[in-house]
Amino acid sequence: MDKVNQSRWYAQELISHVKNLNPRCHSKISILSGIIWILITGAQWSSLPKNEFPPKSTCYYWYRKLSENMNFMILFQSIVENKSKSGVNNNKESYIDASFVESKSSKNKCGYGWKGKGSNIVLLLNQNSEPISFLLESAQPHEIRHIEKILDQLKEEQIPEKIVGYTAYDSDKHDRILATKFCVELIAPHRKNRVNLTQDRRKLRRLKRRYKIEQFFAHLQNFRRIVTRYEKIPQNFLNFLYLASACIIVKRSFNLLNKAA
Repeated sequence: MDKVNQSRWYAQELISHVKNLNPRCHSKISILSGIIWILITGAQWSSLPKNEFPPKSTCYYWYRKLSENMNFMILFQSIVENKSKSGVNNNKESYIDASFVESKSSKNKCGYGWKGKGSNIVLLLNQNSEPISFLLESAQPHEIRHIEKILDQLKEEQIPEKIVGYTAYDSDKHDRILATKFCVELIAPHRKNRVNLTQDRRKLRRLKRRYKIEQFFAHLQNFRRIVTRYEKIPQNFLNFLYLASACIIVKRSFNLLNKAA
């Protein structure tokens, strides 16, 4: 499947969840498929194929309008809520990790990490390999400082019982904060130079399932607009991130239905 047909397929699956998209001359699916084509290819808006999609000004206008009204976040939340209503989601055990994104022309939420100038995408994933919440922060502070921020975005019923992280999340201080404030247990392996061992080795078996979050970050790499951050405004980059996650969830559920059939 080429990029044009792939973007149209995603648009047909997501158009029912998109609100406040009322164009006059063009169809909703064609505009949304043009936005998704930019997301998949990572190209500039001027490179939008003229024969396949509406003009670049039309697609960019509706992208900015949907971004300002937070419609992409609402789209992502509606798909996640539909999954939870059907009894598919299970947030008892979640996984957290961060991925570095190189930034080209941005100052907001952008800092110098060990990989260079960029931002960190902090992701909280549930047990069914589906994202619960995203957070875009500067690459300069340590990842463990973002756990409280990403949990503050969630509702009470969305807060997991256990969060599994890797060695960088080993901190007794944050273990106590999460236990008292959110009633969440943080499970992370100890560092090599750790003296006081506090983790139960039986609970560390959950680390075998941490491949799910690494796998989801690998799926995000297929959407080239996520690989490098060109947007100056952090919310615009987050909107592309929400849209890419919605596409991944829809495609995964479609593949599961085909396997069941």
